[in-house]
Amino acid sequence: MKSSDGALSGRLLGGSAIVAGLTLQLAPPALAQDTAGAAAAPGATSVTELVVTGSRIPRIGVTSPSPVAVLTNQEAKLQGVTHIEDLVNSLPQVNAGLNESQIGILGIATVDLRGIGAFRTLVLMDGRRLNPSDPIDPVPDLNAIPQEIVKRVEVLTGGASSIYGSDAIAGVVNFITDRDFNGLRMDAEYSFFQDDNNYTNLQELARSSGIAPPTGSVADGGVVNISVVAGKDFDGGRGHVTAYAGYRHNDAITAASRDYSICNLTETATFFSCVKDFTTSPAFFQDAAGDSLTLDPATGNTFRPFDVNRDGYNTAPYQYLARPDERFDAGFFANWRFSSAVQLYAEGQFAYDYTEGQFAPSGTLLNTFGVNCDNPLLSANEAATLCAGLGPTDIAQVTIGKRNVEGLPVTDGFEHSSYRFVVGLKGDLNDRWSYDVYGQYGVTHSTYTTRNDVSLAKLGRALDVVSVGGVPTCASVVDQSDPSCVPYDIFNIGAVTPAAESYISEGGAQHGYADQIVVSGDVVGKLGAYGIKSPWADEGVGIVGGAEFRQEGIGNTPDPVFVTGDLAFTSPSKPFDGTYRVYEIFGETHIPIAQDRPLLHSLSLDLADRYARYSLQGSVNSYKIGGDWAPVSDFRVRATYSKAIRAPNGHELFQADTIQQFPISDPCSGPTPAATLAQCENSGVTPAEYGRLPDTHSFNYVVGGNIHVRPETAKTLTVGGVFTPRFASGFWASVDYWDIKVDGYIGQFAPNASLSNCLTTGNPIFCDLIVRDASGSISLGQGLNAGHVIATQINTGSFQERGIDIEANYALPLGAVGAPDRGELAFHFVGSVALDSAIALNPSEGVFDCTGLFGPTCTGEGPNSPVPTWRHQLRLTWSKPGFPEVSLNWRHVAHLHSELGSIYPHLQSMAYPVDIKIPAYDYFDLAMNMDLLKRYNLRAGISNIFDRRPPVIGANANPQVTPGNMAAQIYDIFGRYIYVGVTAKF
Repeated sequence: MKSSDGALSGRLLGGSAIVAGLTLQLAPPALAQDTAGAAAAPGATSVTELVVTGSRIPRIGVTSPSPVAVLTNQEAKLQGVTHIEDLVNSLPQVNAGLNESQIGILGIATVDLRGIGAFRTLVLMDGRRLNPSDPIDPVPDLNAIPQEIVKRVEVLTGGASSIYGSDAIAGVVNFITDRDFNGLRMDAEYSFFQDDNNYTNLQELARSSGIAPPTGSVADGGVVNISVVAGKDFDGGRGHVTAYAGYRHNDAITAASRDYSICNLTETATFFSCVKDFTTSPAFFQDAAGDSLTLDPATGNTFRPFDVNRDGYNTAPYQYLARPDERFDAGFFANWRFSSAVQLYAEGQFAYDYTEGQFAPSGTLLNTFGVNCDNPLLSANEAATLCAGLGPTDIAQVTIGKRNVEGLPVTDGFEHSSYRFVVGLKGDLNDRWSYDVYGQYGVTHSTYTTRNDVSLAKLGRALDVVSVGGVPTCASVVDQSDPSCVPYDIFNIGAVTPAAESYISEGGAQHGYADQIVVSGDVVGKLGAYGIKSPWADEGVGIVGGAEFRQEGIGNTPDPVFVTGDLAFTSPSKPFDGTYRVYEIFGETHIPIAQDRPLLHSLSLDLADRYARYSLQGSVNSYKIGGDWAPVSDFRVRATYSKAIRAPNGHELFQADTIQQFPISDPCSGPTPAATLAQCENSGVTPAEYGRLPDTHSFNYVVGGNIHVRPETAKTLTVGGVFTPRFASGFWASVDYWDIKVDGYIGQFAPNASLSNCLTTGNPIFCDLIVRDASGSISLGQGLNAGHVIATQINTGSFQERGIDIEANYALPLGAVGAPDRGELAFHFVGSVALDSAIALNPSEGVFDCTGLFGPTCTGEGPNSPVPTWRHQLRLTWSKPGFPEVSLNWRHVAHLHSELGSIYPHLQSMAYPVDIKIPAYDYFDLAMNMDLLKRYNLRAGISNIFDRRPPVIGANANPQVTPGNMAAQIYDIFGRYIYVGVTAKF
């Protein structure tokens, strides 16, 4: 884009700057959407009435009492992004949500403003709500947004529930599409990652653990992205249609390709060590005496002591750091103007996405199995060891860790097909009143498929082997309960047959849906025509009133293997289905109080209120009070205070209860319990039961939804100023303070924390969550009637985040500094200070502040990724007509400390110097683009030019949600990102 287009210059428009073009942008001036959805021209000398994200009222100029950051599609091209979530995540205001670099999720991409959860960020497209993406995680999937037609992204900070309804606690991300495109545009881009693999100390560590690390340069993770957009007027310009289609293919990146992820790391006194798994090959055995054993390779069928460093299994290389992914989308936007009073519009979108995760081969995974002492597969040594003290017809209980290396790695496939349709009418009734009424339907069908797992039931039958005429035979074949059973010989090295592996191998699928119906309408009025305006203002009062109905439903139908919990590696799941409805009325007013007066260049007040009635939660109310004061045209102060709400989503309401295992012993179990009698009595154990509860090395807990969960409420405040000096054309700066406090936070108490807090404090908040069976156990049984700890959705405590956002832009024609005909330099800076990330979800823990901390609690109970005290980007762009445009970007992430060494007792644990601190990180990106022959644009770039290695942290300090030994969400983890693309316009 050329400077002659005005793309790099800050413009003054109606007393506010509009910044457009190549840079990451804030609209203190928000680059806004007019009533038809088109963008204001950067160099315009007159203004039209515009609609800014965060308000439904068109107004002259584009000032807003709330800060609105703007990202253009040109910024996407400069970053070379092929995933729209990566563009949004580049903002310091955004904590990286789920994206392509995470393992074990549902194949969806989300956005998380301020790090308080994607559920608390409302995602819109052209001001209308997107439908949920998946019944397990019913938030909008950014994959369903047509990236090829997105014109810009407007990011509003602060609560906006009074304008848009539930979920807008942290703010709003509004994707504005190009509905008025004319012509034909085709775009193709290829990108990949390149890494030098020069972490030599980790390579030596891997070799010392018997693991061959990758060395030298590697190039992988290739992405092909192709799109086409076509648009045309018809009926003499009364109508218009735009259609698009896109295709994207991602290659996988495995942990085996990077030296820092070739093994799972844990901390030692001096460095790291590679963690190997007890589920191994040939196998791990633990007998009744507690001895750890494995097969001796010298004999193949006798035991020797198990040593995890020598005999353990390295699971890391199988995992995907980036999942393979394939996406196709298509859609249209159409409108037809019958008259100024009636304009019909319609749109339809379809998106299909398939992605796959991979894990190490499944196996017995340290489950306990009954092994009959007369099993013909046992050698004399093995029988004597496992059945010590038992008779030949007895059953020995053996904990077994046999990795199914004879089979394939476990894979999880996630498939989503999303449909969305909108039809509406809008128009101007006269020069005072306009309306907009629409109906919207969206649905996503999902299929989750797991392959190459192991059936626990079949494992049990395949290990219950008897001799029939000297031939090892499953007992279930003899009694005809399962004639297909094949003996699973894990007691002799190399004895597992393909038939046995095929028999125990199991997979399954879950089919679900998430749908949404919205019927909404509003009427906008200009009351100045009736004389309703301030005596000190030229512009009259604007109002909007409307009503909305929304219905959301989710459902999930798993195969029987999920329902029974028969899969060794994959968590159980139960069917569920549910629907909720909400009826809302809302109103908003914009009141210009003074204009063009001494010390009152402009002064205005914004008010909004929304009343909502939910079919399950009852009535809630949200509101907003905002003000904007410019004493002179060069400086403006703005502030907004709001009450926002988030009603529980379908998953939090309707997810079926399932019982799972937590891998630690009940402190009240065993002959010598770790907890005292008094402590155990707090949790429901009687004196007669104390010391007599069996220890199974795990306890049951129940997860699920809760239809009694109440909506969250939040109070949000933003206060800031915008400086647009007339004496420095092309410059503007803004500073905004923000504060978000959420109460009644919907979440879960960790089951181990609930049990521990009940034992030590006797607090009924926690003790009421402990449900013991008739024998006093929470470890026996598998059904919901078994003893367990409740970990279903509840309203917990509070969460508060505070910070300061700073942005500045300056466009400098080089001719102004004595360098004529040298083009223009544009500088753009955006930074965010985190002041607080205060969490008080658990009454026994008090408040702790996770700002600048990383670790399993701060990213488990708090933000989804670490919150550095400071992040910024500084982009410098040079442009001159007829020459390539060149842009250099500097990204900075402040240092982080491990929560394990923090001042908070709840967070403190063993901390190691090797990862007690992550240093500050700096990345530099270079981009270039150039127009050719008027129709073509070429672009290329490299992000993370110097291949800055990601920070490595061990299992002790590692956040729960990050794979590959890294705090992955806020760092570049794959190395250099290299891309080249071309756009053709006709």
